[in-house]
Amino acid sequence: MYPEVAAAIILDLVEKRRTSLRSVALEYFRRHKDIEYLKPVVRVLTLNVLRNYILLDYIAEIAGLDPRIYRDIKRWLLRILVYEVTHQINKLKKSRVSKIANILKLKNQFINTLKNIDVEGVRRKLIKLNRIDIAYSIPYWMILLFKNARIPYLEKFLETLLHDPNLWIRVSTHKISRIELVKLLKRMGYKVREDSHFFDCIEVIDKRRSLLAKTIYYHKGYYTIQDKSSILIGHVAYPSNKIVLDTTAGAGLKITHMVQLGALRVIAQDIDFKRLLDAHIHAKRLGLANRIFLINTDSTKKIFNCPDIVLIDPPCTGLGRLSIQPELKLHLSRRYLNTVRRLQYQLLYNVIKNVRRGTRIIYSTCTVTVEENEDLVKMFEKEGYIEVIRHKPFIGFKSFIDERIQRLYPHLHKTQGFAVTVMERT
Repeated sequence: MYPEVAAAIILDLVEKRRTSLRSVALEYFRRHKDIEYLKPVVRVLTLNVLRNYILLDYIAEIAGLDPRIYRDIKRWLLRILVYEVTHQINKLKKSRVSKIANILKLKNQFINTLKNIDVEGVRRKLIKLNRIDIAYSIPYWMILLFKNARIPYLEKFLETLLHDPNLWIRVSTHKISRIELVKLLKRMGYKVREDSHFFDCIEVIDKRRSLLAKTIYYHKGYYTIQDKSSILIGHVAYPSNKIVLDTTAGAGLKITHMVQLGALRVIAQDIDFKRLLDAHIHAKRLGLANRIFLINTDSTKKIFNCPDIVLIDPPCTGLGRLSIQPELKLHLSRRYLNTVRRLQYQLLYNVIKNVRRGTRIIYSTCTVTVEENEDLVKMFEKEGYIEVIRHKPFIGFKSFIDERIQRLYPHLHKTQGFAVTVMERT
């Protein structure tokens, strides 16, 4: 089995099932344990081909082949071959290129033409022609959303999405100091750096994400892998001696941080029972489960009604996570944007309707669209239900719509694309 073929099978399943690359890859290698050694190569291929698939189709056309003649697995195999030949031909065995070319019934002339194509030169020409959708392999309707959001230095933002994201961990300060953890990780060979904003945050310079979740210190609960933008929410909430409700608790990253920062009690609601189980396992590993109460319910219909702080991190398009989840470009649509926006509205409405006056509500998303952030929040403020308030720490950019709303971007803040709004029930 060639890694290119395994990668093509996985990508075809991702596209057809409309599910995450990670879950499909895990399932595939669970079923094919005899080729687990291919995992690292397949991961690189699948991520980079997904990040560049529109441009790769364009390059195939330049080389004289219409990629639409292939479908399903063969279409992905062609993209993989184009990527490998144009990006890393010196590392490839000619025999492997020849085998894959034979599978696709490609002529030597096509391969030779590919070898002479300057990908970055092609990208620069496309940018000059204002075809940044092809240059950065982003569907055009998403480009329009990014432009509407007035993302600073848009092309730099799009370029950042083509690479692995920055990696952050949150220190379990109730178990170990940041200085001690930094020393332990450095002894293991990790390159790490203390964050300048948060006392419980460390940047991991090397990208061995999968290994970080397997160290003895991870299993002891000394740290958890969490993006800095998500860590920000805990410090914005400042939950010491407060009762906190998380309406969409998910895997438990924010709820455990709330307990770590001194919350009296955290009520974690989620509609997905399995995710609550994951949150419980996560909290037990960190030694923080005793102050967390899990409730399996739909927060658009029912919420715990007397918290001091409410967190809403709703399902969203996730466009701030495109670097780590490039498959979203295949799955998302305008229709889905409208669907999640309705769900976000329902969550906000149900919280605002049921909490007492003065309750602080923190609304955050890992997306960069105005439609899922400012538009929704300002709608409720105009109707007089809430007041958007200034908050600290403010480490990002001020929204061009409302300077009280904070935005973070991967190319400027080394986080995922993120938006934070703090409001009070009036």
